[in-house]
Amino acid sequence: MNNKNLNETEELKFGIKVLERDGEKVYFNLIANIIIDDVEYEILHPVDEEDYENVLIFEVDEYDYNLIRDPEEISNILTYYFDFLENEVLDNDGGVFIPAEDSLSGLFDEENYDNVYLMTPENQVITFRQTALIPFEEKMYFLGDLIYPDDYDCFIFEITEIDGEPAFLLSLDEEINDSVLELYSQLIEDME
Repeated sequence: MNNKNLNETEELKFGIKVLERDGEKVYFNLIANIIIDDVEYEILHPVDEEDYENVLIFEVDEYDYNLIRDPEEISNILTYYFDFLENEVLDNDGGVFIPAEDSLSGLFDEENYDNVYLMTPENQVITFRQTALIPFEEKMYFLGDLIYPDDYDCFIFEITEIDGEPAFLLSLDEEINDSVLELYSQLIEDME
């Protein structure tokens, strides 16, 4: 990609960005939307690439996406993102995450394992790849992996409601998590 800005032309559904450069459309998956010192950044990954280590970072200004090229700035943004994951997502004592906009369209469709875009209380968006939905003790649990980086274990969320809207509660109960993972393993075995 050259140094020119890209313009957002459309969003096919939440999390899939279509950016345009010199008349050419480029499709991206949203990895994360973060805000650092009142500046909005999106970590994106080209849809047609399988290696998720190749992410691009854009500063978002209205409808313009400015590709960040400075290695030091990229490193600072990714360091912030990783720290944010560790401190706000993993160590938040079972915080509540709200699905971003219309990002749950395919969640309960067994044939359509969509990404789920969860918003933190700070309105930052983190993308989880749906692994499974597991019913356990009259509750539904969402198993999801981070798309980037992929070196974390599966996250388990209890799907609940707050004020009539869906919400995801990060499960910290090891006994429940073990039971949900055991059910998931049994489902995988039964399918083989």
